[in-house]
Amino acid sequence: MENTSKDNKSGEDHDVSSPLPNQNTAKNAVTNGDSTSKTVPGISQKHFPSKHNKGWLKLCFSNAVDRPRLDSFFDPANKNKIDPSEYVLVRETAFFDPALNDHTAFLEDQDGKIRTVTLAYHLNDPINPPKTGHDFTEIGTTLTDINGFQAGVLIIAACSMKEWWLSPPNRIFAAMVKDNNIPSQKTFQKLGWDKVNDDHLADEIGAAADQTLQNQAQTFVQKKQSTDPNDAQTWHIMTPYSLCMQAQILIHFMDAGELFNRKTGERIDIDLSCLDTIGLTRSRLEALANGQLNKNILENIDPNAPTSNCPAKDNNADQNSAPPPAP
Repeated sequence: MENTSKDNKSGEDHDVSSPLPNQNTAKNAVTNGDSTSKTVPGISQKHFPSKHNKGWLKLCFSNAVDRPRLDSFFDPANKNKIDPSEYVLVRETAFFDPALNDHTAFLEDQDGKIRTVTLAYHLNDPINPPKTGHDFTEIGTTLTDINGFQAGVLIIAACSMKEWWLSPPNRIFAAMVKDNNIPSQKTFQKLGWDKVNDDHLADEIGAAADQTLQNQAQTFVQKKQSTDPNDAQTWHIMTPYSLCMQAQILIHFMDAGELFNRKTGERIDIDLSCLDTIGLTRSRLEALANGQLNKNILENIDPNAPTSNCPAKDNNADQNSAPPPAP
């Protein structure tokens, strides 16, 4: 259940060549719906030459043909090497397989090897499931062997936005992070997710997510009763502000055209063209980044329209099209 985007295992901050979007930009977008500028404020437009870069990565969304490579990535020998602290817990097959087959975002390298993944689990209350759809989407099982490149930030933003666009939950997007997993805490802070302080809501999400775990000693309900500080964990949820922030982050990586490791100076070219394939075009992402959360309006944006034509926020937008505000 715990989500880790451990871009480096020492717990130090994740850095890129230029700063990730300022969170105040997303907050202002939600409030003001400002889409008058051609480029999104706070996002670098700089693109670095690829001739000096170390290989390339491509963002992908899973389907059946990817399953052998995903299975290889999650082979215990590889998983334990990437996640020696076992932040990522083993899931029941009934939940893991559907997520792996159809709701996984991953980065593959030039040799077709998967280097970073995150999964979206579609969950319901075990006693009172909804009549249609699913109530919760848990973003979890995030793993990367690309240390220090912000791969976790990118992959969680991409997976969350894809799920919101194509198969959103009736209620909430959630992610569990252990309190001592400092890199993941920082990742979700950058993504604009809110910590859940409502015990009742945390219990609801926990009851839905606990079904997915093979080891019931690791469930939310069990850890909540523990007095061991190493067992402390916190649910995070995506909000309308998070949507704007994540859209800005995706545009940031589009403009940079690469992942950058400030510590080593290495750069890796990045291909995000699959966002266009699922309908999250540049023009729609810019509208989202500027506070437009109404899917009907977003769907009517011409994918090839100049960004200056992106509509401002619709204050009468159906809020069911976006995750609920933080509790």
